[in-house]
Amino acid sequence: ICITGSNGKTTTTSLIYHILKNADYNVGLAGNIGRSLALQIAEGCTYDYYVIELSSFQLDGMYDFKADIAILMNITPDHLDRYDFNMQNYINSKFRITRNMNEEDCFVFCADDPVTVTELEKIVLKAQMLPFSQEKEVGNGACIKDDKMCVTYNKEEYVMYLRELALEGKHNVYNSMAAAITAK
Repeated sequence: ICITGSNGKTTTTSLIYHILKNADYNVGLAGNIGRSLALQIAEGCTYDYYVIELSSFQLDGMYDFKADIAILMNITPDHLDRYDFNMQNYINSKFRITRNMNEEDCFVFCADDPVTVTELEKIVLKAQMLPFSQEKEVGNGACIKDDKMCVTYNKEEYVMYLRELALEGKHNVYNSMAAAITAK
């Protein structure tokens, strides 16, 4: 399970790890937080799932690796100096998280992020698309209805009142929606 985005990566990664760990899954944490994925594998760690935070810097070197679940939180003009001050270069880097994905994989993304939505209109992804939104209802994915977060996957729905979320603020509602649909 790989998470990237300009903002919200660490919080979302931590939430997903926490949910899976508390559900008694055999899960490891790696990437920008946790220990190096390569080191964990070299040391013989055997987790059934890894939750990995990936920066654009790490994604730039991704060629053969494939996420089973890829999460893109958002894309804002950060680190452009590394990308020749060209926003499209940065967008391309973030979208490398979808590289090598197939029909069995899931791509979780913010349907309220205009940069992500515009880029999705230009490319073809084989993965299942699972949007999350605070602005509109979605089919499979997560959205806000009244004062509840509604998560739907394969016709199964989970509902949680926003006041029950551990973290407050609009940005943390996005993080929670991404974590919830991923966990589902």
